[in-house]
Amino acid sequence: MAEKLYEYQGCIGRLHQVRDDVREKYHSWKESHPGGFSGWLKEHIFERKQSDRNQDFSHIYRRKSKKELVRVSAAVMGIEFSYAAETAFVSPTLLKIGVEHKHMTLVWALSPLIGFFLTPILGSLSDRLKRLFPNDQIKLQLLKAIKADTPILIPFRKWELHMLPSLTTGATNEIWAVKTSSFLESPRYCIVCFQTDHDLTKVNTDPTIFNHANITNITLTLNGESYPKEKMQLAFDKGAFPQAYFNYTQFGYSYKNTSQHTPLLGYPEFANKQPLFVIDCSRRDESVKSSTVDVKLEIEASQGFPANTRAYCIIIHDNIIEHLPLSEIIKKWN
Repeated sequence: MAEKLYEYQGCIGRLHQVRDDVREKYHSWKESHPGGFSGWLKEHIFERKQSDRNQDFSHIYRRKSKKELVRVSAAVMGIEFSYAAETAFVSPTLLKIGVEHKHMTLVWALSPLIGFFLTPILGSLSDRLKRLFPNDQIKLQLLKAIKADTPILIPFRKWELHMLPSLTTGATNEIWAVKTSSFLESPRYCIVCFQTDHDLTKVNTDPTIFNHANITNITLTLNGESYPKEKMQLAFDKGAFPQAYFNYTQFGYSYKNTSQHTPLLGYPEFANKQPLFVIDCSRRDESVKSSTVDVKLEIEASQGFPANTRAYCIIIHDNIIEHLPLSEIIKKWN
């Protein structure tokens, strides 16, 4: 026995130790894989496609390294450069928008550099955005709702534009029957503006400039109910239009339901550039409902309306769309 033990202490002993370790690992592997080597091949090779379906894609949403961001930036720079090379020579010739060729080429030549520096910034910001994924319980509830074809209601406020091609030249009073709508689409807000001698077909015409047309009062009538309740008593020729400017400044507070709002136009700019007459009828009495609502505007002026004066009316009203997710049908509520 002593001689046998001495024999195992040399190289032969280490070989016997390796053999015992391999045998032990083989028996443990065989216990964990009762199907044998053929079963292991079937599990890891032939059924790989099924395992790929349940593959974890969390690595896609990992935070990118600086090297990856620089590589993406270089690719974006190449794409932007190809676009810039095309638009710098083609667009000035086709559009003829009046900008000098050298200035336009300079702007589009800088676009690849802008894309190169902005891409890593936007990429790093996108990595820090929170992504919400529903758990299995919420997913099951959503799938049940879709399977039952439960309608999804989408309420929103719609902005609807109407135009009166020409006011009566020389008249000081105009009654405009704007539209007849359903009760659901009755106006919440009404914005009226005027333009005189604005040829929008010309390139140098600014479509954002409006005229006050010496308006003294505008009244919105909804089925005989007038808004505002009292006349405005405006005098643009004397610089007295506080109620019109006040209604303009209060529109942001009422429409967005916020306490912080800064108007874009000052008092002089309101009269000279964009006199917008805002009428708030969002607090009207809805206890008495009717099937239709007649929308009319009564426009009064201190002087006769100039020739070629257009009137625009933006009506903001409620709207509801019903979406059936399974059948993919979209319906509009009336």
